[in-house]
Amino acid sequence: MGADAFKAARDFLLAHRTDYRAAHAGFRWPELDRFNYALDWFDVELARGANADRIALKIVGDGAATATFGELSERSNRIANGLRALGVQRGERILLMLGNVVPLWEVMLAAMKLGAVVIPATTLLTPNDLKDRFERGRVRHLIANAADAPKFAGLDPSVTRIALGDAPAGWHGYADLLRGDARFTPDGETRATDPMLLYFTSGTTSRPKLVEHSHQSYPVGHLITMYWIGLQPGDMHLNISSPGWAKHAYSCLFAPWNAGATVFIANQPRFNARGMLDGFIEVARRKVPRFTTNPLANNMVVQVVVAEADAKLESARVYLLQTLRDSEAAAMRRGELSLDERMKIRAATTHAIRLATRVVEQLYELAGSTAIFEGNPFERRFRDAHTVSQHAQGRISHLETVGKHLLGIEQVPRFV
Repeated sequence: MGADAFKAARDFLLAHRTDYRAAHAGFRWPELDRFNYALDWFDVELARGANADRIALKIVGDGAATATFGELSERSNRIANGLRALGVQRGERILLMLGNVVPLWEVMLAAMKLGAVVIPATTLLTPNDLKDRFERGRVRHLIANAADAPKFAGLDPSVTRIALGDAPAGWHGYADLLRGDARFTPDGETRATDPMLLYFTSGTTSRPKLVEHSHQSYPVGHLITMYWIGLQPGDMHLNISSPGWAKHAYSCLFAPWNAGATVFIANQPRFNARGMLDGFIEVARRKVPRFTTNPLANNMVVQVVVAEADAKLESARVYLLQTLRDSEAAAMRRGELSLDERMKIRAATTHAIRLATRVVEQLYELAGSTAIFEGNPFERRFRDAHTVSQHAQGRISHLETVGKHLLGIEQVPRFV
């Protein structure tokens, strides 16, 4: 059994979405033998008939785009044929380092169809990080933005290199892959237990570990994610996780597409609390509040807040950078970080996030009605700050963990 068992389990969960007791009592994990998520589920269930014209992926902000299920099915066929022409074979590993752009999803589907294994990578990786992934991941093919090509200089020259954008010398252009045939024929069956993804963990407490996932483990496992989130066919699901991390696959591919929902991506510029302060200073110099005759900058309270905000941001920045420099030096000497050093990193990062958010809130309030309009950067930065603060890295419970450590209270530390 394959796709039929998967669909039956999925349909059961959708039918009992509001009846947890019945779902818990009656759900059975589907037993799969042959199963390829892209070919047997995405192409057959989502990209045919009336579903084909429904939106599978919607990106707003930087790189705004939309793609239907039918379009992604066809484009991933072309990419799969193009990759095959470059020598990509079943079981070979592709390091995929892209941001939230449509080709990311095209490649994920294309690799599944080929039976190749994707190693997702965040664009924040350094050349040393990538060298480690090349070696331990046994990478044979690479797809990345042309702007990131210098990061791969000096790494295994036998690896096929494919660039999104203007391809540098020695690289193939991603656009050329789309010239492949719109029809795809697999070279054989895919076992449900065949590897599909290899994720490197974050390496927060030690060297990043390599974790394998199959055509069964992620698609089937994230039926539960689909149920827990509450996704239904036709829904639009927003998730702010970045590509390269496993959570991105949970909620930006498998859970929504298990349900037949739309993946919604809001690409935002990086949050910049310093930019908020600079913007406020500019406004304060020219804005004359109603019922007054002097610019906002002449207000003594505003002057104190601006000075404190500048000091808070700079002190948080210096504290974080110095902590990271000290930790890097310690890691280079010993090959690992002590618990004390990991606690310092946790304290510095959480402190920086929370302090920057408080500064933004204070400046937003002082800016008055100027801050509330969508065309003003204040409104956007206020949203960005609170989006960042909702991330697990900004939880106040992390400071509780650090405090317990400093006080000598026994605990099982998490996220350090």
